[in-house]
Amino acid sequence: MVVDNRPYELVLYGASGYTGKLCAEHITMHLPTNLNWAVAGRSADKLQGVVKKLEELNRDRNPPSIEVTAHQKDDLHALVRKTRLVVTTVGPYSKMGEPMVEACASNGTHYLDCTGESPWFRQMIQRYHRLAQSTGAIIIPQCGIESVPADLLTYIVCNQIRSRFSSSTRNVTHVLYNAKASASGGTLSSILAVFETFSISYLIKSMHPFALCPTSPSSSNRNAPLHAQQSLYEKLLGVANIPGMGIMTDSPGASVDTAVVNRSWGLLSSLSPPSTSYGPNFFFKEWMRSTGLINAAIFHYAFMAAPLFLIMPPIRWLLRKFVFLSPGDGPDLDQAGRREFIEYRTIGEADPDASKKTSARLYYEGSMYAFTGILLAEAAMVLARPEEKSGQPCEARRLGGGLLTTACLGEEFVDRLKAAHGVVLEVQ
Repeated sequence: MVVDNRPYELVLYGASGYTGKLCAEHITMHLPTNLNWAVAGRSADKLQGVVKKLEELNRDRNPPSIEVTAHQKDDLHALVRKTRLVVTTVGPYSKMGEPMVEACASNGTHYLDCTGESPWFRQMIQRYHRLAQSTGAIIIPQCGIESVPADLLTYIVCNQIRSRFSSSTRNVTHVLYNAKASASGGTLSSILAVFETFSISYLIKSMHPFALCPTSPSSSNRNAPLHAQQSLYEKLLGVANIPGMGIMTDSPGASVDTAVVNRSWGLLSSLSPPSTSYGPNFFFKEWMRSTGLINAAIFHYAFMAAPLFLIMPPIRWLLRKFVFLSPGDGPDLDQAGRREFIEYRTIGEADPDASKKTSARLYYEGSMYAFTGILLAEAAMVLARPEEKSGQPCEARRLGGGLLTTACLGEEFVDRLKAAHGVVLEVQ
């Protein structure tokens, strides 16, 4: 259990990095001014520079404390004992993330990160889920653009189906409907790190839709309902035509998001009473909207071929040398704020009557890394100040700890995002 007399409610580890700075700015501008928090990392000078900028952003609040720490076991254990919650943006997580997960799981300290490295998430479940359960630590990886939109929108439409129709959910279709975004050096470095860290066989197992799921799926969970299945022609081209949505192709984050959503399905199904269960026949599929059939097919085959190149060390070396940015670098924030945006749309169908539907939409205009900073900061408040808004424990607390998902943060996280600056979250 997290001890109440710890000096900090939240420690942001990696605050001088590209995403860490943006998360710190959202905390400074939009979270309660009486939040007891600290920024942490290895460089005192860099952290002091971050704090100076934060003071200029909001002079109505006290600046965060500074915690300088080495990325070593004893130092990290000492750090996490000072706080209820750690938010870490230090990656690649497959190379740098495990020591902080181990420290938090061992000391009953809650944890959030913004990885998209699903094989690493699977490894952390295998190594630390039971330990975190025993200490009451809530450990939630992938609390950024991967995989909050898919996970939370699915949670929303399933809840709406339950409340409106008194029914469970059969089918959820999640679509990356529109986007214009750029990647940072940290994101690109993380992609390469996954291929450098894990064996090919482990990567293949980790990409399975139920790789993270705590329960065994049935045939219904593995297969879409008949009306939603692709024709042979569509399967050959790797596309789909969804009424009201358009032509679809592979979503770059689909395998990562699907594994997380299915973990949420399994975790929430285990709660008693099962008031947040999606249903025994639940099926999830993610797509990306394309501009046309030819473009959709071209993207599908290019996307399928990409891993074949990334497993080759010479290709990864060339990408690092001549293409990818260095970790810590990223898109110009002023340009990103003016040019970047992202929109997701999600449709849920009741079980067994597919004509009973609900939908949700999530839209953000601005830097995708600022969006990740918002997601991390707002999720942090659910754990740092439990029951502040709803007065009821979220599903993560009802589960008692472990390696969980953002859907387990429940309605309070949904409400916080609806109210978050720049975020549009609509339910129909």
